[in-house]
Amino acid sequence: MFNKKKKEKIVPSIGIARTAPYDQREKVQSLSLFITIVNRGQGKYYIDKFNESQVSLSLSFYAYTTPNEDLDRILGNDENERDLLMAVCRNDDLQVLKKIVTERFKISKATKGIAFALPIDSIGGIAAYKFLSDQNRTVRLYTDDKRK
Repeated sequence: MFNKKKKEKIVPSIGIARTAPYDQREKVQSLSLFITIVNRGQGKYYIDKFNESQVSLSLSFYAYTTPNEDLDRILGNDENERDLLMAVCRNDDLQVLKKIVTERFKISKATKGIAFALPIDSIGGIAAYKFLSDQNRTVRLYTDDKRK
C-alpha cells in the first residue's frame, strides 16, 4: 500500500526545443494608461491627435460631473458634460501625448481639462501585450508608407 513505485519523468527528445520566456526573446516596453477629461465635443480632436502619434488604443466615453462650487469656480464652466478619453501607450510616447494636451489646454477656457498617466504593471497574456504595446509598429508603418 505504501510501497508505490515512483513514476519516471518523461524527458522530451532532443529534437524538441524549449522556447525562452517572452521577455528574454523580445524587448518589453513599459506601458501607461493616459487619461484625459475635457469638455464635451473636444474628445474627437484628442483621439485624432493620439492616433497620429501612434497610440495603440484610444477609447472615448461620455461623462458627467457634479463638482462642488469651489471646483466649478476654478474650472469656470457651467456645463457638466465631459468626454473621458483613455489611451494606452508606451512610456516612450508619454511626452508626445503630454505636449499635445498642454498645447490644446492653452488655447482657451473651453479647451481646458485634466490629463494624467497611470502605469500599467501587468497584462494577462502575450497576445494582449503585443496588441497594446503595438509590437508590429515598424512593420505597420513600413507597409503604410509603401501604400502611399
